[in-house]
Amino acid sequence: MKKYLISLISLILLISLLCLNKKEKEISVTAAVPLIISRGTGAELRQPLGVVIAGGLCLSQLLTIFTTPVIYLYINKLRLYVADKRKKKSDNI
Repeated sequence: MKKYLISLISLILLISLLCLNKKEKEISVTAAVPLIISRGTGAELRQPLGVVIAGGLCLSQLLTIFTTPVIYLYINKLRLYVADKRKKKSDNI
């Protein structure tokens, strides 16, 4: 139970750190807003481009925030598993 609590706390910390470090994507999304709300000649071509840019940046940020900590947790579990196997192997010798 203690291992899972520590894993959950580390997951929350990793997500919060990633949220703090993702300011450059927010700036890029706000740069796409004029494309989205533009009117006039050629706006029908620029609006979908702005939507794709903003949507892609938001989706990539969400995927980064939620998948990176999960990958770190799996790598940590694998490291603990390998260390446990090595310890058992050295105890048997």
